[in-house]
Amino acid sequence: MRHRLEFALSRNTKNQFKTKGQFATFITNFLLFLTILFVFGIFIRQRSFTHNFLSVLFLGQTLNVFDLIVIDLLWWRHTPRIRLSKVPQPDLYRNPRKHLHAFIKAFIMFLTIALIDGYLLTLF
Repeated sequence: MRHRLEFALSRNTKNQFKTKGQFATFITNFLLFLTILFVFGIFIRQRSFTHNFLSVLFLGQTLNVFDLIVIDLLWWRHTPRIRLSKVPQPDLYRNPRKHLHAFIKAFIMFLTIALIDGYLLTLF
């Protein structure tokens, strides 16, 4: 009986973490931040595309730099993982290269969002 219970518990924890594809995650984040930064951009918009583009770019990249330095490099890498204690590769999250790679991808994403939102804010 005890062996069956242990087997059932171990079987349930193996599939506990569901993962999405990188493309689906990127599109979800892109649409989310496109909407959020557009809403914030409404309050600071001007008639000039350059002003709108730079304002939205500044908001996005400030968030990106804060995420890299404070959350990823200072906090996330140096705290014990209670929530992610069963992740198969915990050392991957302690590696700064992973966080720098995510920063570069987010830099490109926020640049594209600033172009789109800057154009949309200029239209209205």
